[in-house]
Amino acid sequence: MTQDKNLALELNNVCVDIPLYSYESTNLKQLILRPKNLRANFHRALSNITLKLEKGSRTALIGHNGAGKSTLLRLASGIISHTSGSFEKFTRFEPLIDRSFLVDDELDARAASEAYYLLKTGKLRGFEIYLRDILKFANLEKFERYPIKTYSEGMRTRLQFALLTSFPSEALALDETLGAGDAAFIEKAQIRFRNFLESSATLLFASHSEDLLKEFCDRAIVLNNGNIVYQGHIDESLDYYQASRGAN
Repeated sequence: MTQDKNLALELNNVCVDIPLYSYESTNLKQLILRPKNLRANFHRALSNITLKLEKGSRTALIGHNGAGKSTLLRLASGIISHTSGSFEKFTRFEPLIDRSFLVDDELDARAASEAYYLLKTGKLRGFEIYLRDILKFANLEKFERYPIKTYSEGMRTRLQFALLTSFPSEALALDETLGAGDAAFIEKAQIRFRNFLESSATLLFASHSEDLLKEFCDRAIVLNNGNIVYQGHIDESLDYYQASRGAN
């Protein structure tokens, strides 16, 4: 496949199968002695996906829970692999998908920030100023030394969002993050996110909030049961999705 320099992703007839493991027996001794009893069935999370995403595009993923939005984000981020078809990625997507990404539960906010700063810069010069900005934005100044596993979901989300938007990114795979937290944080996050997007090239964004999708995306992909059923302008895509829901 010849690379188009303007492309971030190119998928042709891509399928993703997720294994679902089950046991033939519930007898613990038999399970230990006979591991072959462990069998896998597969759920097709994405089916024959064909699409191209250009660098600099801001694309919404629209669909009901289980439609395949998170699977597509994980595929773009390199967290999972495709089962069949042709998948080419020309841009590195940073994932902000759920609470488990970016930060280790055993670390505190300082250690997590230091690890991310080192990953991005390769040095610690300037880290203290960076840390103060992270803690202030995430409203975690009083919790700098608390293990992240003791944080509430909102605290963890604020830390993740602050870290991920602290450096420019080639591309971002985002799932619902701006919808977490109180109204004051959401307003502050939207301002920071706008600034972040000005220095970042590509966005792939899954959310149930039409307002957020319209704010940050200009085009959309509508998914249903792992299939792309519509692609187009964000307004037209949302209209299609609402009409399809009304018809069901």
